Amino acid sequence: MGCKSKSHLIFLVSVLLSFRAFASEGKFSAKVEPIWGLYIVRFDTPDGRIKVFLPKELNPGTKVSGIMELEPIGKDDIERERRKEKLNSYVVELGGNKLQVVDGNFKLSIPSELEAVAAYISLKDENKVEQIRVVIPLGKRVETNLVKGPLEQWMYKLPAVGYAGKLVEIEGPFDGDFETTRLKVGGREINWVVESTTRLFFRSPIDITGSTQLELREGDIVIKRRFSNLPVVKVRKGVEKGQGSKQEDSTLIESKSGVSTKPLPLNKGGYTVQIASFRKEDEALELAKSLRAKGIPAFVRQARIKGKGTWYRVRVGEFKTLEEARSYGQYLKEHERGFEFLFVTIND
Repeated sequence: MGCKSKSHLIFLVSVLLSFRAFASEGKFSAKVEPIWGLYIVRFDTPDGRIKVFLPKELNPGTKVSGIMELEPIGKDDIERERRKEKLNSYVVELGGNKLQVVDGNFKLSIPSELEAVAAYISLKDENKVEQIRVVIPLGKRVETNLVKGPLEQWMYKLPAVGYAGKLVEIEGPFDGDFETTRLKVGGREINWVVESTTRLFFRSPIDITGSTQLELREGDIVIKRRFSNLPVVKVRKGVEKGQGSKQEDSTLIESKSGVSTKPLPLNKGGYTVQIASFRKEDEALELAKSLRAKGIPAFVRQARIKGKGTWYRVRVGEFKTLEEARSYGQYLKEHERGFEFLFVTIND
């Protein structure tokens, strides 16, 4: 291994161990947080926070698009507006690109001449003085188009299931330019979060739930498919949601804090996805808790089965049709580990 390769390797290891920020004063801080297929760069300033969303695929020689969100601080609307104007005076720099800090989408080109495995993303004030910088990893250089020939519908993989208010991924060939991309959920145009050359992320709307339609337009290509936007279930701490049953004596689980619960009314229709069944209550509660931490609407149902004793079943979601439940089960198999043996059952 040459000296240059060794230096790149050492630099990459230091980057991955900690996204260290370098500030001119103690009033500023920065952090790069990897989340799924994107990076969120957080710049904290005396006037509030600047959040920059970028795809993980920051490949030299390509275009990417992202979004900024501003969170000004203040005790009232007047002060927050004043501080927002201050935030708007900052500039974010990455690879020679200068981005004015504003709420909304942006696009940038990653210079092909960048040969390092990482680069600095910095924040400068209205006087062009750098206040803070932080390291962000770069991908491999791309010198040619990833897709040869015309685009076709089969190249795009639209999801069947999403969670209201959560990020949803679409795979396919993109040009990294938000101006050529349009998204609709339930017939309403929505904004996306980041776009690279191979994927796009958008935040699923919170006010459109259930079975609807997802539509993607990339250039002249239009793809539509059925889309189930599931609400994220908020469960009271220590209490699990459950469903009654005719065949079994099913009750809600008593919380560890001592709060007792009563059986819910019988549910005579619909379907659900069963993840696992446990003899021990603690094991079921722990799995459901970890799933809900990911935004997956899991609940535990206690079932007393004649001749077999009491079991604690971990189930996810409530669906009106068998197709929706199957689509959701397939989604979990593809995106979550350990769900190979899940099955769809009647939500009785």
